Amino acid sequence: MKCDNYDDTNNVFYTNHEHVWYLSYNGVQLVSMVICEEEEERDTPCGDFDVVDSGNSSETCYSVRSEVATWSQAAANCSERGAVLSVIHSQEANDFVMKTAVSNGLMDGLHIGLSKE
Repeated sequence: MKCDNYDDTNNVFYTNHEHVWYLSYNGVQLVSMVICEEEEERDTPCGDFDVVDSGNSSETCYSVRSEVATWSQAAANCSERGAVLSVIHSQEANDFVMKTAVSNGLMDGLHIGLSKE
């Protein structure tokens, strides 16, 4: 997912579809959704992660967690599960993240593997 617009005044990131995916105020990121991803071989089950076919020899396993956390806490939560915050490299993954957020009513923001640094 590419950030087309960054409003430094409010620390708000927007995607190219004008949907808010990352939100922070005064340097503190408080959102209600965390998306972790884990790369697995096709023959390996994803456990409690959801599967999204990436179109190549592997599938990407996603876990959506509804909890209030800073970006650092969200990254640590994913790490504890052997995963990382989702980094979106395809339209399929972007569509999945967007649909998941909308279907869960979580449009106040979410953490993905994107940072200002």
